[in-house]
Amino acid sequence: GREIAAQVRATLAQIPAVLRLHSGQPDGRAVQPIPSLPVPGPLSPAIAAEAAVETGSTVLVSTWLTRLGDGPMRGVRPDRAPEDLVEIWHGAVPVPDSGGQVAYAVEVGDPGHGIALVAPNQGLHVLAGLRRLQPAGRDVADLVVDGSLVDGRLVAFDLFRRKITFTAAQLATRVRSGTRLRMISLGDPDPDLELFAAAVARARGAEVTLSRDRTVIGEDGQPYKLDGTEAEWITLLPGGGPEVDLVVSELTPAEVDLDGLPANTPSATLSADWSKGDALDLADAAPGGHAFLLLRSDDPAGEAVLGSMPVLRDGTGKAKGFGPFSSSRGAPRQPPGGLPTAPAELAGVPLHQGYAPDADTLLLLPPDRAAALLDSGVVPPAPGRKRRWTVVAELGPVADGTVRLPQVNGSADRPAAREAAHGAGPGGVRRRRRPALAGQAHLSRRSHAPPAGAAGLYEHAHPPGHLDAPQRAAAEGPRGARAGAGRRACGARRPAPA
Repeated sequence: GREIAAQVRATLAQIPAVLRLHSGQPDGRAVQPIPSLPVPGPLSPAIAAEAAVETGSTVLVSTWLTRLGDGPMRGVRPDRAPEDLVEIWHGAVPVPDSGGQVAYAVEVGDPGHGIALVAPNQGLHVLAGLRRLQPAGRDVADLVVDGSLVDGRLVAFDLFRRKITFTAAQLATRVRSGTRLRMISLGDPDPDLELFAAAVARARGAEVTLSRDRTVIGEDGQPYKLDGTEAEWITLLPGGGPEVDLVVSELTPAEVDLDGLPANTPSATLSADWSKGDALDLADAAPGGHAFLLLRSDDPAGEAVLGSMPVLRDGTGKAKGFGPFSSSRGAPRQPPGGLPTAPAELAGVPLHQGYAPDADTLLLLPPDRAAALLDSGVVPPAPGRKRRWTVVAELGPVADGTVRLPQVNGSADRPAAREAAHGAGPGGVRRRRRPALAGQAHLSRRSHAPPAGAAGLYEHAHPPGHLDAPQRAAAEGPRGARAGAGRRACGARRPAPA
């Protein structure tokens, strides 16, 4: 996959949004565009996944071979393949801003006019239905989904059937611009799927049509409800929805946690393209030592403070920057789809979500997961030695050595574990005992069996041959960093007893 991606980059002036890899028998009866990769049959989706990571494009391979002749290229069923093998283009869709995650996808229609984010190894009847799905119009792209949401994000699957998720903004980039989007749910739709689709409409700036119920594809290629009646649709227009305001106040975060922000506090609505100058101009216009992120919603009951950053000022009182961002103690769960209009960082400060239940522990988890982890009682005790703290985060696959740091806008940053341990913000904090996102630390791994009722806390798994036990990352403070400078982050050999 990496070799294919390298040849694509070297050959094409512009990498296409969708890249098709054709394969065939090396006897000349079918095209073999990559001579250095002889294959006895169709290319594996695993190669498509590697190429997708390297190119950033959706990469598809066929279950059939491709024959060249006097006319256009056409598919050929491989030798010894079952007679009912359907010609399907499937492969991998990269998840933007996720540190290399890719979702398994199947092209829908013939010719293709969309993708299906379904689990691998679907039955032939499902694949045949996706193949015969008829388009709703020339300017309409289809997106077929499972219909489930986790933490307000759309569930998809990787090649190992592990769940991965999309925010509305991440999903919007995977749909061809200039088209309307039709979302079809093959599973029972989550109660908040309509709100997620509305967030996709805001992120794309174009309408989205969503099926109201669980849907099947009929023999005529049209979507139907399970009872055989025509599918019902709802159209969602861009505009409205929750937003994030930047508010500068003289109140401290502890005071705001207790009493909230006064109604007349100066504020401005953030957008994904806010510059450092925009943020500093607001900080200069309003006195105060802290900048707060305020979630505003159409429902006043849904408004809440997401977190705060200290305002750094020079000797004349002019704002020169911001300190590390910290989530509020009562930060709300993400709205469905995330906050596609909010930035991932502000004036160079990453807006990672983190919750500190005490002076020695930092949970780099979404608020609802942090609360579930605390309720489960599996948070490790703070190290006994002074000037150390414990940081709990989700680990990526052991093979890539990344951690998942959730961001205020609903997306996730996936830095290398060592990079995350050595500071998630500018400057670092070297002499503070209280945990901070910008703290230097040594990272180590521990393995734990999930307690009863906490199975959703550790959803990541690992490919065969790697660790598959639920894990959590523990980072120790500056002194631990120095003591472990010569050690590398290590994986637990076996899960701890339940």
